[in-house]
Amino acid sequence: MELRRLRYFVTVAEELHFGRAAERLHMAQQPLSAQVRELEREIGHDLFERYANRIRLTPAGAVFLAEAQAILERSASAVELTRRAAEGEIGIVRIGYCSTAAQCVLPATIRALKAAYPAIGLDLRELNQPEQLRGLEHDELDFGFVYRPFDGRTFASLDVIEERLVVAVAVGHRLARAERIVTADLADESLVLFSRAGHSVFSALVDEELRAASITTVAAFSARDPMTALALVANGLGVTFLPEHAVVPRRDVSYVLLDSRARLQFAAVWSALAEPRLVRQRFLDALVATLPNLGFSPTSPVPS
Repeated sequence: MELRRLRYFVTVAEELHFGRAAERLHMAQQPLSAQVRELEREIGHDLFERYANRIRLTPAGAVFLAEAQAILERSASAVELTRRAAEGEIGIVRIGYCSTAAQCVLPATIRALKAAYPAIGLDLRELNQPEQLRGLEHDELDFGFVYRPFDGRTFASLDVIEERLVVAVAVGHRLARAERIVTADLADESLVLFSRAGHSVFSALVDEELRAASITTVAAFSARDPMTALALVANGLGVTFLPEHAVVPRRDVSYVLLDSRARLQFAAVWSALAEPRLVRQRFLDALVATLPNLGFSPTSPVPS
């Protein structure tokens, strides 16, 4: 059944007059009448009752009118949705993220994307770095937010922020009032270190700092996340290293900047091998537009 004939039938049904319907359709009356007759033969039932000077819908024609209008509306909607999808105005962007992204860049990027393309949906998944990279490799994610280094041959990337290292100590600790410390100042301290499973890049950087200061990397406690580490620190069970984004105001913890050249480079990454999709580009455009206004700084004062 041709959409063209449905459109002819709906126009005649709305006008209940072949002449006026033909004018609306910019065609002659006789071909229009012939097309409607052909539609009736295809269906096997009359859709109009025809009189000398007027026509009206049969009961079957009234039912068919509602269905035909719905079909034409869905057809127009399908064409419009297809156009918008092809132009990257709708679709789903699958994003892996960690706490750094959630605090520093993702909210502003999402707001910028939604302001420009409100119909684009987001599939947000909180994952650690190895999980994000695997998701990108297997085309389960469109973007991830991870720390360098990673395999530059497999992934394209955009640097987002650079973070320094901070040491968290209990408020009554001997180093609590220091403006800066060096790693050697922690030689006799119990250490609370993050588990390597989900923090491999950060753990490697801390290990390097400790080795350079000739400090044996034996943790008094291992923590899976910053909040656990800070709880242990607050109770006087050790000190811990944190990236700047993890600094949160607490009455029982002080933060001291580590005097070191060590930096954590945080980046947005995506598969260099993935098939291009305009909806991915829309998210990347929003991210690029957001970066100049990011103005990242820790939420609790840390000496410059």
